[in-house]
Amino acid sequence: MSKEGILAIGECYAMNYLLHTVLSKDFPVTCARSCSEAFYELRRDLNKKIVILDISSTESASFELLENLNSSALLKDIRIIILSDTDDELFKLKTKELGGIYFLTKPFDPLYLSRLIKNLTNFGDYNGFLKRTTDSKNTVLLSQFSS
Repeated sequence: MSKEGILAIGECYAMNYLLHTVLSKDFPVTCARSCSEAFYELRRDLNKKIVILDISSTESASFELLENLNSSALLKDIRIIILSDTDDELFKLKTKELGGIYFLTKPFDPLYLSRLIKNLTNFGDYNGFLKRTTDSKNTVLLSQFSS
């Protein structure tokens, strides 16, 4: 089992249960039902290296959590995966600007999420999981490795 822990954050008990059930086979998983509970867990256990944040487009507390994770010297290296029921591009961009490295729209495949996290932990950082390519204008593009 990997030593890197996962913190799943979401108000929905069923989603937390699903994430815990699927991911705890390979990782230590803790669930938090609020952002304040999440902060407590992150300060209590610094081995949490991945946060899965189940967020809706109207949730301001989750954006505050992202801002605080991004600005904290102790927590800024945590990799953040966003789960959301919205597919809005501006919303995705906002979460990316605040530190989200992956965005999965619900419904999502929990086994895909598990593979994604395994790749993240195997490569050490998310840049290792992304393939750098350039387009005709030499713009750097990042895309997932094909499996």
